[in-house]
Amino acid sequence: MRSVFSGLRRGFGENVRFALLAVRAHKLRASLTVLGIVVGVATVIAMVSIVTGFNNNMVNSFQSFGATLVLFQKYEPRFGPGGPRPEGELRRKDLTLDDAAALKAAIPEMRAVSPARYLWDNSNYHLHYRDAEVLSPRVFGVMEEYPIATNRPLALGRFLTASEVEHAADVIVLGDEIRERLFPRMDPLNKRIQLGHDSYTVVGAFEKKGKMFGELAGQPRRDPDHDV
Repeated sequence: MRSVFSGLRRGFGENVRFALLAVRAHKLRASLTVLGIVVGVATVIAMVSIVTGFNNNMVNSFQSFGATLVLFQKYEPRFGPGGPRPEGELRRKDLTLDDAAALKAAIPEMRAVSPARYLWDNSNYHLHYRDAEVLSPRVFGVMEEYPIATNRPLALGRFLTASEVEHAADVIVLGDEIRERLFPRMDPLNKRIQLGHDSYTVVGAFEKKGKMFGELAGQPRRDPDHDV
């Protein structure tokens, strides 16, 4: 047994000695080999880190949007302006408040339902507060369950009440970006702002929402957080 281990030690020692002699005799080749190994390992580590970071970002984004959020709309979602809608989409019936009520009645497990109506042609609607202005914000009307249905908590104030929705009260909730632009150094609550020819009282403001591919989850593609 001792002779076996002795032979292994001698063989290992000879290999190390030959390797050192080869490195000394071919310093440039040895340096390039070491450099290649270092670059290769660093590249693998960097790629794994990038993929892992992207995966974690995607998971966190989906978690922040809410894994149980379901969006129903008349037309198929699309990126960019697109072209004319297919005939099959144009023949679809408009979604109504009765449809939303029927969904909630038919699915008792559904926590909240909030129909939304978006003002797409908003080129003539600008927000004003004193000297501050936001051009062409995304404006949409929703029901009182909107924050629950879309997993969008409020940073300030409160959301619309059922009575305010029913009577079309002149109150408004701001997106985070608009709040920063109109009220960078003051509390926006109970301030009157001008939207087009009408004025509204600010009753709340949303928390800053995470984004995925530059957009808020559960919303048609427009300017994220740039909404009221």
